[in-house]
Amino acid sequence: MAAGHSGRELGNSLTSGDFDGDGYADVAAGAYWSDGPGPEERSRGGVAVVYGGPSGLSLDRHAWFVHDSPGIPSTPEADHRGFGIEVVAADFTGDGRADLAVAERGPVLDAPGGAVAVLKGSSAGLTSAGAQWWHQDSPGVPDWNEPADAFGRSLAAADFDGDGRADLAIGNAAESIGTDSSAGTVTVLRGAAGGLTATGAQLWDRADAGVPGTIAAGAYFGDILEAGDLNADGVPDLVVTARDTAGSVTWLPGIRGTGLTGAGSVRIDQATADVPGTPEQGDRFGAALLVLPAASGRPAHLVVGVPGEDIATVPGGTVAVLPGTGAGPSGTGSVPFDGTGVPGDGLRDFGTALG
Repeated sequence: MAAGHSGRELGNSLTSGDFDGDGYADVAAGAYWSDGPGPEERSRGGVAVVYGGPSGLSLDRHAWFVHDSPGIPSTPEADHRGFGIEVVAADFTGDGRADLAVAERGPVLDAPGGAVAVLKGSSAGLTSAGAQWWHQDSPGVPDWNEPADAFGRSLAAADFDGDGRADLAIGNAAESIGTDSSAGTVTVLRGAAGGLTATGAQLWDRADAGVPGTIAAGAYFGDILEAGDLNADGVPDLVVTARDTAGSVTWLPGIRGTGLTGAGSVRIDQATADVPGTPEQGDRFGAALLVLPAASGRPAHLVVGVPGEDIATVPGGTVAVLPGTGAGPSGTGSVPFDGTGVPGDGLRDFGTALG
């Protein structure tokens, strides 16, 4: 950690990528509650980067980025909060080096509802020089900034259109749609040679053609995002969690040359045939997601955390493994796991985090 920074909540978000293109994985860790060097800079946040090498990760080579790092084109202000609340690494430019998307929760003068900075990879590692700064008032980005939004509170990156450059999915589960507060949306920015672009940006919610479900207050569509190839067509797809009453997940397929589509999308919850459990208030189906790659040419599996599910009469939690198929994830053949047999208080909140 750099001198003068407390590093509180270091590791609240984690990602890895080869930021310098040397063939070794590096790690970026968010510390969204970290304090700045002055007493007025409480909870500004930051991101620590540790580089890998032949002997593994080493603190001999590291970096620390904050909202005010030179080159990040945000509006200067004293009250920003939560830089590093979410981080994800991917090659948005297609140059063979990973870049880093960093969410800031706000409030920020030019983005009261949250923003995302993108730091570019280089032969010397991540750099804030020439960084991008995205929010809902950025030119070309659908919708607009509102103080109650949570733009960037969830992130996922993958090449959804198969053009060789990763795209970025940005969740805004607190977005209101009409009079329905916290109905939730997901924005997708495309990768390009110069970095992410709003050209061809998509805005997804449950009103879009083919997307299952209906817009509702408190649905929090976009609460958790995960990417992976769940239908084995060679193009990654996006999985979107909504809190709903008991929780649900929606699969949006990626199409080469097009990007994400609602056509053929699938919604799964505990009322879906063969999915273990029954939907009950507070189950939190989809509170955590993990895509498990399968053998070459086969669809990945989707692992879904259900930490609010009771085991008999005991508050516990479960994990459901949903198999991938040519039509996306399916409840058929799903397998449940819980914390039975785990030493200690193994049942409680089982499935809260996956990775």
